Amino acid sequence: MNEVFFFVLIGLLAGLIPASVNAWKDPPYEGFSFSKFPRSLVTGGVLGWLMYYLQKYNYIQIDNLGYVFLSVYCLERLVGETIKACFLSRVHKEYQQFYKQYHLTFDTYRTRVIMGWLFFFIVSIGFAYSVQILHAYSSTIAHSHFWGALIGLLAGLIVATGGALKDSPSEGFEFDKFLRSPIVGLVGGWFLVGISSRMDLLLMACIGFDRVVLEGYKAYFSGKTRGMFDRMKVKYPLWKHERYVFFVTYIISVGFLILCLSIPYTATYSRFIP
Repeated sequence: MNEVFFFVLIGLLAGLIPASVNAWKDPPYEGFSFSKFPRSLVTGGVLGWLMYYLQKYNYIQIDNLGYVFLSVYCLERLVGETIKACFLSRVHKEYQQFYKQYHLTFDTYRTRVIMGWLFFFIVSIGFAYSVQILHAYSSTIAHSHFWGALIGLLAGLIVATGGALKDSPSEGFEFDKFLRSPIVGLVGGWFLVGISSRMDLLLMACIGFDRVVLEGYKAYFSGKTRGMFDRMKVKYPLWKHERYVFFVTYIISVGFLILCLSIPYTATYSRFIP
């Protein structure tokens, strides 16, 4: 297998997690869409391809493919949420109350698209600077659980703040819910900093770690209905049973993530890529 295709495979399996989570949560209420399911996989594959060329030309340095997997997951969620918020022809129902609460009256589709590109550009610049800063201080941060936990805490606060801004207008603010991401991010940073000496992707990997853990928990283990469906009746009861296939795909993806995290990049390359 060519190395670039292996990175694409990592991206595809990273994208399979959000695809599986959404396919678990949505079909009982909206039905299953064969056109929607591959979106996260395709986005993940493209981002995996991008990661290959970023490391090939030394913009990023990696020695653990688990960092790539988690960073792709982080970026895929950024792309997915930006598309839902700004690039759909009609405002996605998750964001309707958000726009109303914050008096964001984007009357035209063109305005929302411009705001979407502006938001994506600003966040991308922020991530790019985080790569440069973490690279510059990599020798200080590497294997320091204090710094790893601190960066993970920052990652969790970023996620929690974004989630609170998005969900609070429709679901109210819950302090215990807000604390989940900082705690999971802190644990993720403490763990991740110990398995790599290349810190370039640590912030994005911590965000990805938080999303893998909490999105999986909320979808499969919490027993709670997704907020936007809380007052809706199940329209497609068959999918209450058929959707278990997407728990299997989630477990497969997480298993591949654990494999990537547990084997150094050079060993992974020599084992899987002739």
